[in-house]
Amino acid sequence: ITPPPGITPGVTAGYWGVAFDLYASRALSVTSIHVEAISNGPISVWVLARKRSTCGGVGEVCSHWDFETNLAFWELAAPTPTQVMINGTRLLEVKIPDWDMAAGETRGFL
Repeated sequence: ITPPPGITPGVTAGYWGVAFDLYASRALSVTSIHVEAISNGPISVWVLARKRSTCGGVGEVCSHWDFETNLAFWELAAPTPTQVMINGTRLLEVKIPDWDMAAGETRGFL
């Protein structure tokens, strides 16, 4: 999500957006995330996922909790941000390359 003025993603210690966990009860592939913008105008949406290497590997609990402010624990789920102009309809689909999750795995996303 586009940060407020004065915040540059990846450069400052400030972040602006949403952190959440996904739990896969069976193997699945995440291909997009739906979000709703709170206002009209241009936005850029970056999607990051918690690095498996920081929580034991595939199939492990890899939550966002307590790691939200440390970029060393995160990797980009898509190489570039989704950039859109919101005019009226504020629901948008943010497509990402297939992100596989093993059965029983929890992954944190930002």
